[in-house]
Amino acid sequence: VVIKDADLRFGQEFVDPENKKKVTFDINGHTITGTQTIVNNTTLTIVDSSEGKTGKFKPGRVEAIVNYKSMTIEDVMFEGTSGIEQVILSYMNSTTVLKGTKFNTVKIGIRNAGTMTIEDVEMTSTTTAIQNNYHINYTTYSGSINMKAGTIRSTNTGISGGNLTMHSGLIEGGEYGTSGTYVTLNDGLIDGGRVGINGGGSTVNGGKVLGRSEDGIHGGTVTVNGGYVHGPNGEGVSAEGNIYVNGGKVEGKRGILNLRQCNYAYCWFNNIY
Repeated sequence: VVIKDADLRFGQEFVDPENKKKVTFDINGHTITGTQTIVNNTTLTIVDSSEGKTGKFKPGRVEAIVNYKSMTIEDVMFEGTSGIEQVILSYMNSTTVLKGTKFNTVKIGIRNAGTMTIEDVEMTSTTTAIQNNYHINYTTYSGSINMKAGTIRSTNTGISGGNLTMHSGLIEGGEYGTSGTYVTLNDGLIDGGRVGINGGGSTVNGGKVLGRSEDGIHGGTVTVNGGYVHGPNGEGVSAEGNIYVNGGKVEGKRGILNLRQCNYAYCWFNNIY
């Protein structure tokens, strides 16, 4: 339990070589600042047990937390600064659970290459709120996100890369709601200033996808089983792959567009079902 505000000038690491321990780090209403990172190599819960939930992390030079194993963050605020690229970095094979977590960051809130469950989050960003992949030695490792509730807002892109299953909540991007992400939307709203879901492919079972100035969904193979896809100033759906509309509603100023595909020899169109 943290008993007063702390300024981290040396890296800290939670370790459990035998994989037998569960560690709880209670910031207890205090502020953790500094220029070094907390590294998790165990089963870690970071929580703020204070009545007012006023505890926060304010990293200054590098990530506040790097997660290699299992981490749950509950009722904690993260405030990013212009000096860091992302607030939390979760590596391949890691698991991360966010409960009542708040992010106020000028760049990337989370860079995730593992498995992430969002039970409730409030996040604002000026670039990409969640970068759902990580590049190491010319290899891209994609993450997986299961979003149950929360609000994610960015002036550029809400979530980029990897896979997203969304059950509720809001993802809003000034340019794209999601970009390069395979999306399964069961409920909730994905809202893009230009395009709601941009590339990656998608399955819409419910909820709403909105692309305000261009397309509701653009790119990939698209399946709409329910919900509402809307491109009020462009296409409801425009895609290079097959487009399947089995239910729900797809609406756009220019309807549905199947984009032409070309290789070195010839061009073709895929199908609308």
